Amino acid sequence: MENKKVKLNSVLSIITFFVMNIAILVYYGSSNSIAAILFILLSIFLPVMYCRIYGTYLNSKSIFSLVFFFTVGLSMLRLHHYQVEWKYMTFVILEFSYFSFLLGYDIGKKRIEKQKVNIDYRKIKLVMNTIFYLSVIALIVETMIRGYLPLFSSNMASYQKFSVTGIHYFTVSCVVYLPFSYYVLKNYEIDNKEKIKLIIKSLLTIAIPILIVSRQLLIMEIILTFFIALKFANKKSLLVIIIFLILGIFSWVLIGNFRNQDENYLKSALKIQDDAPLSTANMRLYMYLSFNYDNFNANVDNVERLTYGYESLFPIFALTGTKFLLNDYLDVDHIRVINAFTTYPIQMCAYSDFGLLGVIVYMFFIGLFCKKIELKSDNIFNLIYKSITWYSLAFSFFTSFFSNASIVFLYVYIYILSRISLGSENK
Repeated sequence: MENKKVKLNSVLSIITFFVMNIAILVYYGSSNSIAAILFILLSIFLPVMYCRIYGTYLNSKSIFSLVFFFTVGLSMLRLHHYQVEWKYMTFVILEFSYFSFLLGYDIGKKRIEKQKVNIDYRKIKLVMNTIFYLSVIALIVETMIRGYLPLFSSNMASYQKFSVTGIHYFTVSCVVYLPFSYYVLKNYEIDNKEKIKLIIKSLLTIAIPILIVSRQLLIMEIILTFFIALKFANKKSLLVIIIFLILGIFSWVLIGNFRNQDENYLKSALKIQDDAPLSTANMRLYMYLSFNYDNFNANVDNVERLTYGYESLFPIFALTGTKFLLNDYLDVDHIRVINAFTTYPIQMCAYSDFGLLGVIVYMFFIGLFCKKIELKSDNIFNLIYKSITWYSLAFSFFTSFFSNASIVFLYVYIYILSRISLGSENK
């Protein structure tokens, strides 16, 4: 069976390689639209095939393939008038990054998953209460220091200036409370009083991203819970997917409205042309999904000086406080096609560090890490690790969350709490 999987993986890699290169030739030779369609077709075909290999869509290959090819395909459409034809080197880097990720994932140690650990609810409850109360206290402290809550501020940039170094990590850790709650309600028999407490606290953790006007945080909370829910959903049931899709769209619109950014502001900030093929709201969404690659393309062959691991390993410097000693020397202001649009895909940090070689090594280790996480047993703590990992892949078009201090803090935070709760049981 294992040999059959290896062969099918090899065939898929060959097919992907040829389709990608045909699309690139078409992109330069005749039609960026046809090239984009070929990439988008890969984003549908590959997840389905990887699902057949691994028995579930909840695997890193399916998620990364879907997101990578779909968002690159969208970007190749060039619907915004600031989007230009990409450099050939950009495609070379993207190709190497994808296949390096696959190599890292496939080379990861293959072993049978350990049996699910039955954890005493009292231990989980202690962890959940720690997360909840520390996040609420951190929010209160930040509000006192800054003197306002972004939701009630008329300043369009208030949400960007709200965080307080060190404390904000605990505020945003609220995102894992709802996934914990869903797991508990699904797997433990608890009395109605306890259920009501869980629901109230869950609603309060949902309120925190709204209060600080963080669209990304609210969407993260929903998606992490979505991944946990999928673990227990019937394969034929689409209800859970539909519900979370609606919640995600609602969250995007809701938080966007709280940012006090009207249509005129968005058109001006995002340089949306009057004759754009999509409405302003849809163009903003299109740019959110696709424009990161255009920012990356602008930096290819234009990086003035390498940062030698600083960007890829930034969480280490941030969480230890040493970033304040290195920022002036290593922090580089990358090229942005539009000043208001400041995000880059997962490849950017590694490219800034060591160029193409950095991307190859970085994506290899991310693939390796994803495989290691997926091989863990399905207790609640490991499911949270997996959900964070899948979320980071799902938004790899937007940034590298694997080099984001808040995400790495969550991994470490949950790990410490799990060790306190379970000792050496959690493997």
